[in-house]
Amino acid sequence: MSFDSDFIRSLEPYGNVLALRLAEARGPRAYFRDAEIDLLQRHLDHAKHNSFLLVGPSGGGKTAILYELFRRVGERTDQPWLVLETSTSMLMAGTVYIGEWQTRVQELAALARRNLSIAVYFTDIHQ
Repeated sequence: MSFDSDFIRSLEPYGNVLALRLAEARGPRAYFRDAEIDLLQRHLDHAKHNSFLLVGPSGGGKTAILYELFRRVGERTDQPWLVLETSTSMLMAGTVYIGEWQTRVQELAALARRNLSIAVYFTDIHQ
């Protein structure tokens, strides 16, 4: 499965598509965390509702684990995943009314449903 450039461009208003950045090996790396990454990868591949939340202290390597996971699933040839990195502020950018924010979230969900191999990574879910 491949992602066409029009589809990738349709995601850009909602956040950053990490495919190119991770392919160039930019971003944190997770060393000696294979067990955690493998567990998350199995969860993405087999769970019906494949959402998860990583919690831990600042500097504990959560982002590195996620980037390593996203790098691995993006490089697969059998079922690659596309990762959209977003935040509440990115989704709210340019909105004035609460209804506009809800519409943007619904549009993003509709795009994700078009291709089920998309991971949406919220950097600030606590907000």
